Amino acid sequence: MEPEGNAKVSEFINDPAIRFEIMWQRNMVHEIKDQKMKVEQEIKKVITEIEEELENNFDYTPNDK
Repeated sequence: MEPEGNAKVSEFINDPAIRFEIMWQRNMVHEIKDQKMKVEQEIKKVITEIEEELENNFDYTPNDK
């Protein structure tokens, strides 16, 4: 940090260890995002299956229908 409060990161960006860490963290964020999207799809599928079973066996009507 400079006295004015500006960060001098350009010196660090060229460090291979820092570049690797940035790339690794970016990849982890993308992996987490992809996993969340997969889980969201699975959850929606299970909710649909549960609602269908409730409708067929217990005369249940979801609020959104």
